[in-house]
Amino acid sequence: DDHDNDKNIIADPTSLVKGIATFCSIPTTSSVRRYDDHHTILTTLLYSQPHLYWNLLEHYEKTIHDDINRDDDGAHVVRISPEYTCALGPGRGFEQDYGYRLLSEKIQIHNPTDNNNNNNNNVPRILCLVYTYPKMRQLQRTQALTWGWQCDGYLAFSTESIPQLGVINLTHLGDESYDNMWQKVRSIWMYVYAHYLEEYDFFHLGGDDLFVLVANLKKFLVPFLNQTDAVYLGQWIPLPGSNDKYYVSGGPGYTLNQVALKRLVTEVLPKCRVGTRASYEDRLVSQCFREMNITGGDTRNYDTGEQRYHDVGPSHLYTFRSTTTTTGGRGSFHARTAAYWERLSFPNQSGIMVGPKHELQAADAYSVSFHDIYHPLYMARLHSILYPETCPSTTPLGRALRYEQGDC
Repeated sequence: DDHDNDKNIIADPTSLVKGIATFCSIPTTSSVRRYDDHHTILTTLLYSQPHLYWNLLEHYEKTIHDDINRDDDGAHVVRISPEYTCALGPGRGFEQDYGYRLLSEKIQIHNPTDNNNNNNNNVPRILCLVYTYPKMRQLQRTQALTWGWQCDGYLAFSTESIPQLGVINLTHLGDESYDNMWQKVRSIWMYVYAHYLEEYDFFHLGGDDLFVLVANLKKFLVPFLNQTDAVYLGQWIPLPGSNDKYYVSGGPGYTLNQVALKRLVTEVLPKCRVGTRASYEDRLVSQCFREMNITGGDTRNYDTGEQRYHDVGPSHLYTFRSTTTTTGGRGSFHARTAAYWERLSFPNQSGIMVGPKHELQAADAYSVSFHDIYHPLYMARLHSILYPETCPSTTPLGRALRYEQGDC
């Protein structure tokens, strides 16, 4: 089986950012795990020389890009360039009006230089993990080149290996299918535990339609550094048929510290639902953790109750309501979820319900992730709105973003 070829390879989680640094001719020391090196790459691409960022999106690993553009799997191929990504004005792209309003008026990106002390010991080391498959190669590539490289390490698990994009071929029990996601995730966590446990403080896992605001995730995780108990973080979703029990959603990704990862692999996975074939891996992880008395921590803003991990995209989040009348499918799921969130108490005031959180109140300013960013151009456009310096001022979106910043 060709899929077995890479099973013994220990992938380098920094191969993506190393490749980017080389491609963009950004000088670094021998290890890009160093905070100052990573910060140099980040500030260069996102703030001081954004033209390098667009050159990266268009031309990084040209042979891989050409291979994607051959469109072997029949997927629609989109050119990711500043002319295409920034061509439509605010709210006219995948983000829509409500999504643009949430992103531009509420969401902020934490600036690491605001810490005053950039000592490595105070900055969480995060390994970002993604499950994917070859048909989603273009989406995963855009993900890797927008936010993936901002993680201290990034790996995408597929049935092929593309080291330059952080992609590794990892086998698992059973077939490669969405309906067998539980087995794929079991293999991912066992592989990560075997090779990277001591190298990173936290491990964040999600899908190829995930967008992580890495600087915000790092800011959020600082208080959890050096905890000796298991840390398991994400967004609470009500269990089917229950009004008060929850699981931690896999859509926006969930985050484990070293202790949680070790306990998951050494105590939970060997005896919990070992042979199960299922798509709902997030519910099973929560269920299996709960059997070890480990539950998902409350990740909402302590004072406002606003969510940080988001199971939907910005536009959908802005309009989230518990009164959704759609019957069946995701509509009723989201309505039930919104109703559950409304019944939760404020994190700092037990017994006082949060109530509806709509529009700009639907998200914490320093949110850490969005889900269902399903198209490469959507991924690139979301990134451009969050980092307004990247879109050229000659484009409709670039002009609007600069005008809103007062730089016109």
